[in-house]
Amino acid sequence: MNIMKRKSIEIIMRKIAIIALLALTLTFAERTEAGAAEGKKNADLEAIVFASCVSLEFFGNCNLYAAEYLGYFEEEGIEIKFEEAIGTVDAKMVSTGHAQFAYPSPGIILTSLEAGLDIIAVHANQPVNIFGFAYNKGKIKDWADFKGKSIALGDASWKSIGAPIIKAAGLDPEKDVTWITAGDARYQATASGQTDTLLTWDVEYGYLLGLGFDFDYLDADAVLPQLSNSVIVSNKYAKEHADTVRRFSRALAKAQYFTLKNPAAVADITLRKYPGIDVTFDGAVKAVEYQVESYFGSTDAERRETLEKIGFFRKERWETTVKAALDSGIISKPIPLERIYTNEFVNDEWSRAEVESDAKNYEYGSDAYKKSQK
Repeated sequence: MNIMKRKSIEIIMRKIAIIALLALTLTFAERTEAGAAEGKKNADLEAIVFASCVSLEFFGNCNLYAAEYLGYFEEEGIEIKFEEAIGTVDAKMVSTGHAQFAYPSPGIILTSLEAGLDIIAVHANQPVNIFGFAYNKGKIKDWADFKGKSIALGDASWKSIGAPIIKAAGLDPEKDVTWITAGDARYQATASGQTDTLLTWDVEYGYLLGLGFDFDYLDADAVLPQLSNSVIVSNKYAKEHADTVRRFSRALAKAQYFTLKNPAAVADITLRKYPGIDVTFDGAVKAVEYQVESYFGSTDAERRETLEKIGFFRKERWETTVKAALDSGIISKPIPLERIYTNEFVNDEWSRAEVESDAKNYEYGSDAYKKSQK
């Protein structure tokens, strides 16, 4: 190769190297700028921790997952992080500032207050009694049949949920039933006859049907018309971050209304977030449809009442709940209602028409949905 030709090749190679370097520099700059923009966006959002009393890979938090996916939290300037906190851990995390929000059962709220924890309920996430008992078909016909039966619990603290129900049904929760803490094994324990029944709730019951369990269900709202899980914060946080609590409540209310208008979309959103949930798409939809009942009730009267102002606490439901906890020995003395809950932060200033539009125009995309369409 002659000298002139070799020099020409060298010049061309240098130009290619310069162009490649320039392209790499521009790409890096673009990525840096995009990263900075994302960082600024996240920095503009207030980060909060939600302590979940149920497994994250489940439909118990589906309204929160919808609020996150649809941008309702982001619109309110909130970035949410989920942490599992089974048993009484969620209330303790909120009380000590390790989480800002949670929604424990009423039994956990009342026993936590009696123990001196700094919490207050601020949003009626489930204003009706969602709890009940699942059992093999034919095993139990009515509440009297619970006498002498064993009840499987997911956690020992769940007795604070089950005991008031058993008492309201006319039985002694200490003498007439046996409580067995079985964790997630309670499904199989009941199906195989190792336990007679399991304490559950409407959404989980729908999920169990989706998994193929052949259970019947007795709804506790028939004997104990109390309320269920409520969003809590610490009194300290409510005082120092009142606007955040109000914005959280508003985002959650919108997500609950979205769930009412399109349960299948919320099932799809949950399965997008956790594709490993072992359930068919139809089973997922059934679970969310049960969740709709927990948000708004199952009767026309309950739905009219809850739709008036989503997240609003009804005094009579808390009065019933406190009385049931006292009668069953879950708490030792009455707790003033003003220590338990407030409606101060419930915010109904949002467009239902916009949420209805979101529900109508939702585009499905989970693998489970796609599989169901084949």
